[in-house]
Parts: sequence; C-alpha cells; structure tokens
Amino acid sequence: MNFSGIKQKVKEIDWKRVLLSRNFIIVCCVMLVAAGIVVFSVAGGKGDTVSQSGTKVLGNAVLVGSEVSVDTELEDADSGSFFAVAVINRQRTRDAAMQTLKTIADSPESMPDAKENALRSIAALVDEMNAEANIEMLVRSKGFDDCVAIVSDGKCSVIVRSEGLLEDEVAQILTIAVEQSGISAPGITIIEKK
Repeated sequence: MNFSGIKQKVKEIDWKRVLLSRNFIIVCCVMLVAAGIVVFSVAGGKGDTVSQSGTKVLGNAVLVGSEVSVDTELEDADSGSFFAVAVINRQRTRDAAMQTLKTIADSPESMPDAKENALRSIAALVDEMNAEANIEMLVRSKGFDDCVAIVSDGKCSVIVRSEGLLEDEVAQILTIAVEQSGISAPGITIIEKK
C-alpha cells in the first residue's frame, strides 16, 4: 500500500467544508439521537428483554410478551424509582440532542440547509416531548399512579405501573397513545411495570 499517497490525499481534503456539509451534520445528528436511545435502553428502559422482574409487555391491546428486564440497581428499587430514572434518562438524551441541534441552528458557519434541517429536527423533538407529556398526563388521569411515555422514530412505548392491566385499560392506554402521538397501533407498545 502507498501510505504516503493516502496521507497526501487526506491532507488535501477541505475538512472545514466536509465538517460543515449538510450531509455530515445530518449523519452526526442521527448518530447522536441513536446513541441517546441506546444509552436510554441500556441505562433505564430495557423494556424488550425477558427476565424475572415481574413486568409484562403489552401492545396492540393484547399481551405480546411475558417479562421485562431492568438494570440490577433498578430491580432492587421500588417502581417509583424506576419511573424517576426513566424520566431522567429520557430528558438527558433529549437535552443532548437538542443542544447539538441548537448549536447547528445558531452557528453562523452552518450551511442554510443544515440550519433548516436542525430547526425541523428541533420542532420534531418538541412535538415528541409534547406527545409524551400529554400521554403521561392522560394515562395518569385514568387512575394509574405512574406512567412514562417514549415517542421516537415513529414508535411509542408507554410504561405503566400496574398489578395487572385489564383489556379495557390496555385499550384506553392504546387509544390515548394513538391520539396523542399520531402513531398507529402497531407502532405502540404498552409495558406493565409492577
């Protein structure tokens, strides 16, 4: 291999233009949001793996899974702590994504297309946050003690504290999530946390 030729080509690249290009900024934003979702999944919202924690995964108005695992530190904590940690992790992820998008939108060096995409992404995040808040409030108004909603990438997960969801309760939660998020029923998962 000719490393000196490769090294010369790398030096010839206009890095400022590459780093401020619209595609590069979009890819970075998508990677940041994806990393936040992975961090949330690992740190506090493992709602899709089977364990002995006593929670059930519900979706499409029927039981679709059996048990949900959470971090070992959360297994020992009460369900109130689980919900508090889930909300904190969700907020940290959103704050990091929002800060990155605001930096792009406010930067005088950003290309107009990148600013426009960042502003659209900010608007989408705000819409998701509003949908989550509305879902949580409306589910609590139905008599549930705790609820955390996570809306992202055309999917919605609703985690509810319950000792056993009845079919009509699942239907109520599903209806609320569909109406508030605009996501169809197949994209909504209802998770029961004891």
